[in-house]
Amino acid sequence: MRDTVAPSWTRISLNETDGATPPLDAKLYGFAHTIATIEQDFHIPINAYAWVGLDGFVKVIDTIGGVDIDVIHPVVDDNYPADITSPNNPYDYQRVYIPPGPQHLDGQTALAYVRSRHGDLLEDVGRAARQQELLLALKQKLDNSDILTHLDEIAVDLQGSVLTSLTIQQVLELANFARGLNSQDVTQMALGLPDYGYGETLDTYEGVIWVEEPLWGVINKTINQVFPESATSKPVGFQSLSQMDYQMVQKEKAHVLIENGSQDEAAGNKLKIVLVKDGFHVSTVRQADRLYLATQIEYFNPQVANTSRILGQLFGVLASTPAIASPKGVDIILILGQDSAASVDASS
Repeated sequence: MRDTVAPSWTRISLNETDGATPPLDAKLYGFAHTIATIEQDFHIPINAYAWVGLDGFVKVIDTIGGVDIDVIHPVVDDNYPADITSPNNPYDYQRVYIPPGPQHLDGQTALAYVRSRHGDLLEDVGRAARQQELLLALKQKLDNSDILTHLDEIAVDLQGSVLTSLTIQQVLELANFARGLNSQDVTQMALGLPDYGYGETLDTYEGVIWVEEPLWGVINKTINQVFPESATSKPVGFQSLSQMDYQMVQKEKAHVLIENGSQDEAAGNKLKIVLVKDGFHVSTVRQADRLYLATQIEYFNPQVANTSRILGQLFGVLASTPAIASPKGVDIILILGQDSAASVDASS
């Protein structure tokens, strides 16, 4: 929901976004702020993120031979940004027209289809629906085994245009998982006016702005239907390590920092006891800077990749490699979320 007033905007630490002068830092801090906002306001755990630049998006669509879309509403936009076709003039505009009916879209047209926000009969809700349609069209491309012949080209297309907390192996695993999904496994939902909010004006330090005031009762009901696990945390069951995994943990001797992001202030120390019993080297336990719904694992040293993978299996999450420096003497940060705190009580 574009322009939605988020209740957490006064609670989430501004350190996540303030002081970010290099473009890369600004994006990374923005990811942290976005994840925190979604988790706190919508109660949907976010385990990973990925950002794809406009140029990379266009190149990938062209490399796979375009996408097929059944355009329900025509897209007419006389004020579409021309920052791709006229990179030297960031204020230039161009006209976009995509007629209704079955269309085969190349990279530039596909970008306009998901990016344009002027002239759609359903406004921002229509754009959100178009973005979902394109993701489903890309999923259909994944179902075609011929896509495997373009993997090297796609990798080249995305160089310098992707930031993600996932490793290459995790991306491939998710791609294979997506190929096994059927259409009935996918639920599409766009939250917008008037069903999920209403227009309002607010006085801010920047002047009077128009915003969307959310109807949280309706929003939460819909979210709990689409993500039933978000209404109630489900404990994750800990399992004893296999002999092979135990030996690997002992061999790598990774230094693990536990950050307790759950509501149970004692959960971090309880988790330390559980992990030490399984042979992990827990160096420090501290409270996280905010509440986390989902447990997260970040590893900074490629030489402890197996230990991070084993931890990920215990908690049922994908370990990620952040693009920031690790705290001194730390190889892995395990952020204990609300989803796993109950299982710590059961295991300690």
